[in-house]
Amino acid sequence: MKMLRFLSRPAAGLPRTVIILSAGFFFVFMGASAFQQFLIPYLTDKGVTSAFQAATVLALVYISFLVWRAVVAYTLYYLGEYWSTVLGATTYSLFAIAAFALNRFELLLLAAAMWGWGAAAMWISSTTQLLDVTADTHYGRANGLLYTATTGGQAIGVLLLGALMSVTSVEFGPPVAAAITGIGVATFLFLPYQHTKRVKPRLAPIFQVLTVP
Repeated sequence: MKMLRFLSRPAAGLPRTVIILSAGFFFVFMGASAFQQFLIPYLTDKGVTSAFQAATVLALVYISFLVWRAVVAYTLYYLGEYWSTVLGATTYSLFAIAAFALNRFELLLLAAAMWGWGAAAMWISSTTQLLDVTADTHYGRANGLLYTATTGGQAIGVLLLGALMSVTSVEFGPPVAAAITGIGVATFLFLPYQHTKRVKPRLAPIFQVLTVP
């Protein structure tokens, strides 16, 4: 209850949206994102994939993320900032569940591609919200808080999951990671709902930038 009251009121000097985003990122990266460090040995130990296939799954997350960062403005345009953040964060939990439940390489690739979209959607929509609500004089502080929460959450998550899987069955790793990230998703639900009308995105300017010498 104390956490709910904290999230419902603004912090001195920073908008409430920034506090919620930072808290959400802390738990999202403490869970599924931290589990990335254990993904390859986890999948190979389960016998689901070879080491190379497991590495391919992880690489596809980042390849998908790279591609979607260029075009995610389209889904952001239709979903809005709120749902892009919530649904994007949800794919983090879904991937951890997929790693736990799926036993087919092809399905893991699909889950990885979905996670890449989710990561792009969450990052772009959240930083867009941060820009929208933060005064120029406080932007550095707000951005610093978001990234500190992100890296701090991931560091704690790696230690926590590593300790957990060293003293219990390794199988517990993904469900715990998904549950921790679920706290972050639930935190994002407290964001103010907004669907700011923005200019419809076009791909042409992207390719124009890429072709400028």
